[in-house]
Amino acid sequence: MRYLPALLCILAAVAVAIACVSISVNDDDINENKGSSSEETDVNNMVNEFAWDIFDISDEDNVVFSPYSIYVALGMLLNGAEPNSLTEKELTDLLGVKDSSEANKLINTINSLLPSSSEQFTLESSNLILVDKSVLKESGTKINKDFEKILDDYYHGTIDVADFVNDLATVKEMIRKWVADQTNDFIPNYQSVATDQTVTDILNVIYMKSDWENKFSKDANSVEKFKCADGKMVDVTLMNGSFHIKYYSDSKYRAVELPYCTYDSEGLAMYIVLPVDPDSTDIKKAWSSETKEYRETFLSNLRASKNVKVNIHLPNFEAESSFDLCEVLRSLGVTVAMSDSAEFTKILDNQVLKVGTAKHQAKIKVDESGTEAAAVTEISMVKNSVVFMPEIPVDFRCDIPFVYTISGTEDGTDLFMGYIGYL
Repeated sequence: MRYLPALLCILAAVAVAIACVSISVNDDDINENKGSSSEETDVNNMVNEFAWDIFDISDEDNVVFSPYSIYVALGMLLNGAEPNSLTEKELTDLLGVKDSSEANKLINTINSLLPSSSEQFTLESSNLILVDKSVLKESGTKINKDFEKILDDYYHGTIDVADFVNDLATVKEMIRKWVADQTNDFIPNYQSVATDQTVTDILNVIYMKSDWENKFSKDANSVEKFKCADGKMVDVTLMNGSFHIKYYSDSKYRAVELPYCTYDSEGLAMYIVLPVDPDSTDIKKAWSSETKEYRETFLSNLRASKNVKVNIHLPNFEAESSFDLCEVLRSLGVTVAMSDSAEFTKILDNQVLKVGTAKHQAKIKVDESGTEAAAVTEISMVKNSVVFMPEIPVDFRCDIPFVYTISGTEDGTDLFMGYIGYL
């Protein structure tokens, strides 16, 4: 069974669980762990590198976010960028793709690899584009047909019209309700960052709910001390279980795989990493200091490890996070998209847009039965204050006599040469 560890990023929620778990393993059950001989797919590498970039700059007490949701929203945004522009280049560099076509195929591949929903496992992703009705009344302005087709073919998204200018409160309430509906009320009160200047609003929501493959029993719970990152001791409820699951360790970290009940050829799991030193509380700083290659190799080795008997003690917890996505993008080198130099020309015909505001919000709940998690990413586009005129092509009409050569493009060697004076 293959797992897609960072696509939904419960991976980022591991930042919560990472320092909260105690694990005991019978060493007699473990042979020397060997690294995985199989390479991570290009798909996982691209998304996971993007995920670690965001993880490393996060500075909240508890971290939870969905790189999948952010990646998909940025993929939709990328399709609106002017080809071969700096706007496009910054986004392709961030997403690890050469162009929007590669990003679309990548996201399509990711979606095809995700486990299917079942009675004990739900996984859903939804995309919505809202376009201001006032701007569509302007001469020559309409939804770009290519953008509309791409959204339908690769993102299975819906495009709708909304009145941001004249009825912002109603639109924001509609967005709140849409997010609540898509997350089964797990995020019931989302506050949209759209304004009365919003021309286009890009939204992605992902929702997951799953039972553990190995459930914890509430009867085995215990109240024990948990040492926080600042050294403070607090009482928490630990879920205690003894399971045959994958375990891996090296000289610095130890980790387990807790699989979800997907009943599919593909699977999903939570990967929990602890420092080898049981007194260490700086796992976030230490893990972020490791190279991406080390982290991916470590988790790949975990996925390749055999099942052993593990006594695991994991707190049940809830975490929620919300942050300004524009600030994150700037930290990752994307600046043009939010500036007057932005060239988002392929969303609406006859309009040049830029990113006005953007937000990401995520929530996770882990208990004896399993995990519920959801995230929403919103990118609000506004008109660019600088109007870009389309490039005027040079007119080169050979309707008078002309000289020509056929020459090497590198060294200029003339192989043929001539002149046309009469036709």
